[in-house]
Amino acid sequence: METLKTAVQALYRVHAVEGPPGENGLRTVWHLCPDGAELMSLVDSEGRVRRQELTLLEDHYVWASGEGVRTGYLERGGGKPTAAAVVRTDPELVPQRLMRAALAMGTYTGQDRYLLHMQRVLALAREGLEMKGGLVRPRSPRCPPWRRPS
Repeated sequence: METLKTAVQALYRVHAVEGPPGENGLRTVWHLCPDGAELMSLVDSEGRVRRQELTLLEDHYVWASGEGVRTGYLERGGGKPTAAAVVRTDPELVPQRLMRAALAMGTYTGQDRYLLHMQRVLALAREGLEMKGGLVRPRSPRCPPWRRPS
């Protein structure tokens, strides 16, 4: 988990690179760091985030407006460190993968709007899974029953 947190911390120290609008009218904003983290955001002409892809080490997350969050992973070709990675999408949302990213992104305290957006997306997806019973929250110590002072 510390390695993920380190990757997130490195991600917000990099300067985002913004591209011109593409044929679809969306511009790409890239946050890329050498510590295994990358965030790609597609933004419309009014500044609204329409799609984001986050890579944290070997885990991959995609959010699209109206579609929600999907999880996946990077598969390295032939096990060689220089080989290109292919993103494999999980057939279903993997709760543990989502939990790792939500916890790691939860450590971000800066003001970058794209990182904050992904942080909120992951936190809301995690909360939704917890409400459905898909994630088990760590048990907290039970407080003794409240008693009226005598």
